[in-house]
Amino acid sequence: MSTITADRKMKSLLSGVIGAAEIRDADGTLLGVYTPTSTTADEVRKLFDLKKARKALARERDQGRPLREILNRLKAKEKRAPSIMQGKGDSQWN
Repeated sequence: MSTITADRKMKSLLSGVIGAAEIRDADGTLLGVYTPTSTTADEVRKLFDLKKARKALARERDQGRPLREILNRLKAKEKRAPSIMQGKGDSQWN
């Protein structure tokens, strides 16, 4: 598990959260879910639907691609458009 240290402003914002809360960026993209230490395991379990997850896994099982294939594709795009990926060397994808 990663650890993120909250500064005073973030701590102040999070201190008022009761129960789990989605954290989104300005565009509405979900960044993650914050669960205060006072949140119980039962409350957290309510956020995750195991049956729904199993259905999604069954439906999407063969739709993925190997990570190496994805990285090779990104590397090829980087070679075609180096100005977009400025400062990103090949070592990032090895």
